Amino acid sequence: MSGALLCKSGVFPTAIVLPMIRHMDIDERDRLLILLPHPDDETLATGGLIQHALAAQAALCVVIATDGDNNPWPQRWIEKCWSIDAAARARWGARRREEARSALSILGVEDSAVHHLGWPDQGLTDLLMRDALAEDQLVRLTDDFSPSMIVAPAICDRHPDHNALGMMLELVLARQDRTGCRRFSYVVHGETRPEESVPLRMTSQEQQTKQRALQAHHTQLSLSRRRMCRLAQRAERYRPLSGGVADVAGWRHAWTLPRVFRSAGTHALELLLILCFSDRVVRARLPIETQDGETRVDIGRGAEQPLVVKLRKAGRCLDLELPDDALIERGFAKLERAGHRLVVYDREGWIEMDRARWPPGRGRMPADREPGVQME
Repeated sequence: MSGALLCKSGVFPTAIVLPMIRHMDIDERDRLLILLPHPDDETLATGGLIQHALAAQAALCVVIATDGDNNPWPQRWIEKCWSIDAAARARWGARRREEARSALSILGVEDSAVHHLGWPDQGLTDLLMRDALAEDQLVRLTDDFSPSMIVAPAICDRHPDHNALGMMLELVLARQDRTGCRRFSYVVHGETRPEESVPLRMTSQEQQTKQRALQAHHTQLSLSRRRMCRLAQRAERYRPLSGGVADVAGWRHAWTLPRVFRSAGTHALELLLILCFSDRVVRARLPIETQDGETRVDIGRGAEQPLVVKLRKAGRCLDLELPDDALIERGFAKLERAGHRLVVYDREGWIEMDRARWPPGRGRMPADREPGVQME
């Protein structure tokens, strides 16, 4: 990207050129910043990486965004109570924070290197779409620590807190000049393609230490021991990332919608958009109607020039098209279930807009296909 993004705290340069690094070498000169959505992700996603960084005597900063307090079924099972109020959630969050502290201690991390943000568990998408206040906190953290390497959740992770935190980092780096800072993403919920990622080689001793750290998370093992152990046993893989200007103008994409959804209630759907301009970030929630047809929506929000996007629904296909003349420097989109969720995970996470490379996943829209054609 070029130019600058304007935020409440000032104008930040956005000339970001992040190299595609194909290795995970860490030495004593490195300053490693690790962003994690929940307690237990420090072990599941980065338990081996943390051990490597400490062995190399690199500086380490571990940031845990939530306390994992919105975790009702294990809490009901362990505490033997059905009703969970605000006080109960706070008590559970404090317990999970302490579990993370114990796990990190087993991995060798000192308390002074850990920062808990206390953001709402399962609420990071709302923070992301509301305003830039959460990103402001991350800007201050990254400015204070000045990392040479950042590891964060992938925006394609199927857990909404994971992909939202990854998106926040994208917007944070758009406000900072971190040229030369190595960036990697990880996936906990979903798949990482081996050809696009770097494996972290762990010794048997490091793997055993990671498993011991997992045992500190008693609350999560109470109902999900097999799943948690399976996740911890997977090889840690990290995808190198680079930032820059994408060809966004006129971008089109199609999603295949769930077979059944209602226009209101638990199965309501929205299309989330985040568009970065040289002087602002536009965040929009576009409701998806049940009836077929084309809708044009101005999401410019009072800007001098309208910003009209086109939504067209035909059967189970939803097509989005951006204007050809929009000066969008980066753009991201996500199909979102609105309202109460019985299942936490997304069908898919965020995708970055770039006409040069159609994003992976459901509903690809080749240039020679007409919008509105259902694609499985």
